[in-house]
Amino acid sequence: MTRWNRFLVGTLITIVLSVVVPVQPQDVVKVSPETHAILLENERVRVLNVHAKPGEKVGMHSHPASTLYYLTDGKLKVTCPMAGPNNVP
Repeated sequence: MTRWNRFLVGTLITIVLSVVVPVQPQDVVKVSPETHAILLENERVRVLNVHAKPGEKVGMHSHPASTLYYLTDGKLKVTCPMAGPNNVP
């Protein structure tokens, strides 16, 4: 590889890396308002009402420090793009 080609490849890599913006996971209520609703929210707590039908998908979202409390039983399949599917009892 010539010096000029290495320069072009290096420049191209630099441009690509500077243009690629990391995707930030979003708030689940904004991503999937059909399944998630806010019941209570203040500076210390956020309570969500979640109703998902069997096979229904929820978009990628973030999870801040949280505690989950389920009122009904069921199975949940969580898929992370980097790790793959994970079944939660």
